[in-house]
Amino acid sequence: MKSEALLSSLCDAASDPAQHFRLIDDLFSSVLEIRLTEASAASRHAASHVSKAAALLQRLPPTPLRFDLSYRHAWHGNGPGKLINFLNPGAMEGLESVPEQGSLAPQQFPSANALWERLTVVTKFSTLALRLAILVTDDPEPYRDVWVGIRGFLDFVSQLLDRICLPPEQMSPLLGTLDADCKDIVQAYLWSTWTRCSLLFFWSILNHHLRHGYDDYNLKDLTALRGPRMLLNPAIRGALHGQGNQSAPYMCAWAFNLLKEDRVGLSMDFRHFHRRYRDLHGQKPQRCLWESDHACVGDHPLDCGRFEDRRLVAAEQSVHACGQDTRQRPCRRLVWERESYVSIKGPVAVSTRRSATQNMITYTCATASTMAISHVWSHGHGGRPQTGMNSCLHERFSRIAEQHGCDSYWIDTLCIPDEHQLRNEAIGYINRIFADSKTVLVLDRDLMAIDVSNVTTARLETLFATFIVCDWNVRAWTMLEAMKGSHGLFILCKDESTISLRDMLITLHAEGRVDLISLGLAMRHLLPTTTDSFSRRASRVSMESGGSMLSHRHATRPGDDIVIWSLISNTGQVFYSAKDMWQASIGRTVRSAFLMSRTPRLTTVRGFSWAPETPYIRQPRAGEAPVQDRVSSHLVFEGADSEALRITGRGVEGLWMVYRVVLADESRYKECPVTALQMGENGRMERMVFPGHFVLNPCWRKAVELLNQHPEVALLHPKREGREQAYDFSGGRGQTQGQTFAICVSDDGERWFWKGIESWPRDMHPPPMSMDELLIA
Repeated sequence: MKSEALLSSLCDAASDPAQHFRLIDDLFSSVLEIRLTEASAASRHAASHVSKAAALLQRLPPTPLRFDLSYRHAWHGNGPGKLINFLNPGAMEGLESVPEQGSLAPQQFPSANALWERLTVVTKFSTLALRLAILVTDDPEPYRDVWVGIRGFLDFVSQLLDRICLPPEQMSPLLGTLDADCKDIVQAYLWSTWTRCSLLFFWSILNHHLRHGYDDYNLKDLTALRGPRMLLNPAIRGALHGQGNQSAPYMCAWAFNLLKEDRVGLSMDFRHFHRRYRDLHGQKPQRCLWESDHACVGDHPLDCGRFEDRRLVAAEQSVHACGQDTRQRPCRRLVWERESYVSIKGPVAVSTRRSATQNMITYTCATASTMAISHVWSHGHGGRPQTGMNSCLHERFSRIAEQHGCDSYWIDTLCIPDEHQLRNEAIGYINRIFADSKTVLVLDRDLMAIDVSNVTTARLETLFATFIVCDWNVRAWTMLEAMKGSHGLFILCKDESTISLRDMLITLHAEGRVDLISLGLAMRHLLPTTTDSFSRRASRVSMESGGSMLSHRHATRPGDDIVIWSLISNTGQVFYSAKDMWQASIGRTVRSAFLMSRTPRLTTVRGFSWAPETPYIRQPRAGEAPVQDRVSSHLVFEGADSEALRITGRGVEGLWMVYRVVLADESRYKECPVTALQMGENGRMERMVFPGHFVLNPCWRKAVELLNQHPEVALLHPKREGREQAYDFSGGRGQTQGQTFAICVSDDGERWFWKGIESWPRDMHPPPMSMDELLIA
């Protein structure tokens, strides 16, 4: 059955309020039955697994987030209309009585949320959701083709949502004439099914990773769900995620944005996450900005004072474990014994044995019996070997190391000297140290304050909610350390208690809320990859993936971004400059979509005007940048499945979708009319045009400026690998700001030079493009 015919039949089924759910559900599950049942033979045993599936469904949110159901009558002073006929029996209890149409003022009508949470199609689980729950609980390790089948089902449901959410003027004659209330009910049914099934899908994939280790093949492409197109609009997503998501002031908005903007965040419900975070931190004041009542905006890491504002950074070695008043009696410092350090051949660690010299540290070789420590420098554990560490901290780490069966520990404070040669050698060993270590201890002041003496599911959920947005999880160095040491991550909690991250994830996967634990897929760098230490040490992600992850995580020290990028990526060596790193990549490839960001480029290096100088966007702070730069930041994105470009000594070569700018098109592309969404008389969102009001097209304006300086200017858009069509960013990024073009110039028509990227207005048709091979020098 075709999509439009199916939607029409579903709306017909919704026209009977008394039986609407049964009729809709029977029709939908019969049409799509093959999409799930043929995916795996496991569904044959569904009857014996209903109880397990029901238990899993009870761990989902009771009702999905309200999705674009306008309840037009309630919002326009006409009463809730026929929607009250679609509520659960007795659902009006607790709501104000709904009198005849027009006899109440709009503010007296039941709220949209109150009505939504009582709709039968929202509160009842669809047959397909139950069937999927049976499938994933019956077969805990389905084959990849099962997941591919489930994703195909989810993408089909999102396509149906796209069609039924279109403005009336864009609907086909068949859908445009259907009853608006029935369309709203079908939309609510499809949305409820899609969100619940998405969470079950993610729960199943996470189960695979927890059992066998992180598998990029079974995560990156499968979890980038297509999603309903409306979710790709950041404004709509912002409104959706705002429902019931009262973020605690203590939570850093940038840390939450990292979570929300991940590819799996497209379909996530954050209400339970916020509740658990507020359980522990709800009464704490904000901590992002000095002497402010509000947290950071979250647009960029440099907007948050905790990265660079020294007034918010704890002094080196300001943390103590001895419990005494250090103001009255300063804690003794242990400094390095340089001779001991340089005598070690290979990676260096701190011996837990007492030093013969009372105030000095004794070093040993880092081995598989070493505990590596990953910490946030600004939380007070920082320092350098020559300035030393508080003796009480050395005793604490030695004690914890021995509890974990280790005879040494590694921490940058004592193991990375300032001396240039020794520092470079120490950095070169970081991958090996964390990959080979028996235990990796995570230090973060928020985590260290959590009491886990009585471990319950609720307490673990609170710890997990804190963990995924803590300072430790948004820094660049700690991301690298976590990736290499993910096999043995332990969180240090109150009173020196430690909890295994793996064990916590397994427990929450088995017992906790599905909508919370599924957020673990947004922390793929923390999921163990293998049990083999050599493979862990050697395992590296692509340059594009490494840059994408680093674009969201900040390193304070200048130049560290390139060092970490090379350590995490498949470069094969440590680099200290972007120029050296990219020149060493000659002969390799880079994905064209990866280049579509606002990161600064190597404009002074011949043949590399296209190459990112850093994975970061060093844009001005809030209030100093144009509005469009704040909204359309265009962070680095890995660009999987876009065309692979060849890196040569002359530049980067490959296929693009290209439009060559001609001034004759200026009347079409110079400006576009001002529009806004408003509620139409039929209760649907419609786009209103303001006659006589226009906004300049920033992409065209920059292209014309460059055309006055160069003979040729071209707009470039990445193409899909192996296809003559434009690459769709929304499928992997999870959001879109409209079309984005790279602007390149040429003086001879052969060699092109990168001049940046610009957004094309959403309401303006993009220019015609054709495939062409270019050399960008």
